[in-house]
Amino acid sequence: MRCVIEVGEQIVGDIGGRFRHPESLAEVPDVWDFLLGYTVHPAWWGRGITSAAVGLFTPLLHERLGVRRIVAKVFEENRASARVLKKNGFRHEGTEIAAVLGREGTWLNDSTFAHLA
Repeated sequence: MRCVIEVGEQIVGDIGGRFRHPESLAEVPDVWDFLLGYTVHPAWWGRGITSAAVGLFTPLLHERLGVRRIVAKVFEENRASARVLKKNGFRHEGTEIAAVLGREGTWLNDSTFAHLA
C-alpha cells in the first residue's frame, strides 16, 4: 500500500509499506502488522511534512484497517526520521549494529521503532 504526499497540487514524497502477519510459534495470527516507510524530497525537509504524513497515516492503519502494530526502521544517523517517529508516538525498540551495508561500503546501524494500536 502506497500513498503520495502532496503539498498543494505538488507531489513531494510518498508513504506506505506492506502488511504482514506477526511472528508466531503456533498458528498464523488473525491480525496484521505493517512495515512503514516514507520519503520526502530534500527540498521539503524541515517543514513538518513527514511528521504530518506519519500523523495521518498511523491512525488510518490502526483505526480503519485494524493494524495491530506498525514498525519503522531508520538508520541510526538519520536523527530527523527518528524524531518524526517519536513525535508520532512510536517507541524505539532497539538498534541492530552493523546490520545494513551502505552505498559507500560501510556498515550502518538500523534502529527499529514501533507503534501499537
